[in-house]
Amino acid sequence: MILKIQMIETIIDKIKKIILKSLTNINKYYKIDDFFILKNKFTVEKTKNIQFGNFSSNVAMLTKIKNKSAMEIGELIKKHIKYKQKYFIKIETINPGFINFFLNKRIIKKVLNEIAKKKDLYGQFKHKNVHYNIEFVSANPTGLIHIGHLRNGIYGDCLTRIWKKYGINVDKEYYVNDGGNQIKKLGISVLIRYLNMFGKKYEIPNDGYHGEEIKDVANELKAKYNDAFINTKFNDQEILEQKEGEKIYNFAKDFFLCEIKKDLKKFGILIDIWSYESSIYKYNLLTAILTKLKKNLYKKNGALWLRSTVVGDDKDRVLKKSDGTYTYFAPDIAYHDLKLSRGYNKIFDILGADHKSYANQMTIAIQLLNFEKKQLHVCIMQIVQLLKNGKEFKMSKRFGNSFNARDIYTLFGKDTIRWYLSSQSLDSHIKIDVDKITKKTSENSLYYVQYAYVRIKQILSKSTIKLSKKYVLLNTKHEKEIINHLLFFKQIIKNIAQNYEVHKMTNYLYALAKFFHNYYENAIINDTNNIKMSSQRLSLINDIAIIIKNGLNLLGIDVMEQM
Repeated sequence: MILKIQMIETIIDKIKKIILKSLTNINKYYKIDDFFILKNKFTVEKTKNIQFGNFSSNVAMLTKIKNKSAMEIGELIKKHIKYKQKYFIKIETINPGFINFFLNKRIIKKVLNEIAKKKDLYGQFKHKNVHYNIEFVSANPTGLIHIGHLRNGIYGDCLTRIWKKYGINVDKEYYVNDGGNQIKKLGISVLIRYLNMFGKKYEIPNDGYHGEEIKDVANELKAKYNDAFINTKFNDQEILEQKEGEKIYNFAKDFFLCEIKKDLKKFGILIDIWSYESSIYKYNLLTAILTKLKKNLYKKNGALWLRSTVVGDDKDRVLKKSDGTYTYFAPDIAYHDLKLSRGYNKIFDILGADHKSYANQMTIAIQLLNFEKKQLHVCIMQIVQLLKNGKEFKMSKRFGNSFNARDIYTLFGKDTIRWYLSSQSLDSHIKIDVDKITKKTSENSLYYVQYAYVRIKQILSKSTIKLSKKYVLLNTKHEKEIINHLLFFKQIIKNIAQNYEVHKMTNYLYALAKFFHNYYENAIINDTNNIKMSSQRLSLINDIAIIIKNGLNLLGIDVMEQM
């Protein structure tokens, strides 16, 4: 009997199954308290120190059997594990009750050979009929995107790549807010800059858009229409002539959407679905959504309210104001209803830190539409600060001192910024030191990982020794640490796919690079005087290179063959 690791499970999944079978047998002889709760509560983790084996579980400490200590329960679990010699060379229980599992070398060999054989395809899972939607970036088309939008976009794109590796179908979506007053303010700002070119001395209102990019739009407008709008009337709220206004609004909006698409593409971010707020009004979807919510609507002071307190909101929400206009919340509910109605198993929104209360409101709204709460997951993203010489680059689209995405691309390129914007959890406030991330030293964690890959490729290219499939001679502490880390790669993919913590991949790759660099300094890898050992060591570092490349691809980062 050998260990069969199905495409949908990891080594940790297999160990959990083995433990559960043992617990089921124990439960026949001893009454385990809350047995069914325990099934989903205990964990199996990679050990932090290889001397304690490959994997460790806290199951014995969580299992409650009358008159039995955690250590005694651990020994019971060990006793009832069938075929343990086929899977493990040793199982031990240590205080205060951890169970440590030392894998059989045949199992290790199987996984390492699978890495070498499958290369870029290693770590691929299979799932049937699971389909997600993730909406991210969705910056208003009123200017160029900045580093905060990039963090949002890179996170969403990395998560999508990892989901696809995990076997989940995913649609990436961008919601264009083109139905509100911001587009009118944009149009007025562009019109004024356009009129300035003809010598007319108008000033953009304080709540308009003052960035240099507004001049670029005005130049394009003039190039296309010449003086067609020279007599167009406007005030601080809107362009008064409807036909001219629609042309200018749409021209400005489309200009920035085109630029946004270009900038996203530079960073390897492609969107599958572009949805427009204006379509919700155009196709009268608001009327349809009010019909669906009818039993939880009421009028008060001339406004139409959603009785959201019935599902736990702290107050009811206005959907339609007393002047007959809709609040921003109404079309957003319609948009989420539209997405959920497409049949996704789950939809995701990635939003900025100022949207925390909105996330709760939308979760409540979809429940009132008879969807399940768990069908919507909202990821809240904290801000990013870019520092140089200890000072922050300020970002303000409206007043023209923004540090936009194309500036960032020029300074750092795609890969550096993708790495650093995905290297911390979304709920962490990121501060990026410009000087540090441009260094070609170990202080630059991306460089450190890329250099590990390049160094391995150089070693392999210079060697004449054939790679081995055995790995049996690899018994040093460094080798065992590396092997155990490689065994954990599929579990990292699964963990991120289920918990949405993209930064765990950068952490994993950095740790793997560190293991390799330490190994390189302490072992002779390519030794023609010891071909058997060298062939296995070369195979091991080849596996490292495959996993580094695989992991970087999941982060949308290109591998470098030389540096």
